[in-house]
Amino acid sequence: MKELSQELLKRTSIVFILIGGIFLLLGASGGISTSVLALPIDDASGRVTIVLVGLILIASGIYLAWRESVLSQQESKVDVKVIKSAEELY
Repeated sequence: MKELSQELLKRTSIVFILIGGIFLLLGASGGISTSVLALPIDDASGRVTIVLVGLILIASGIYLAWRESVLSQQESKVDVKVIKSAEELY
């Protein structure tokens, strides 16, 4: 269980996008109704709110993924030179 939580923390952007997509689908469809679970969203303000939360989560996930890629590109441009003696330093 600890490994799963650590892996999810590494992939926060994907989790945000997935949860936002679920909220977006729930809000757009007006809820969910199965034989075990019924979650209807009847009023328009509730549907709009859920759609907005879904869009915010998706946008946050995309921003986090973009930020991670920019930071990884910046870190990969570092050149390291090993100096074996003080003479090479001067």
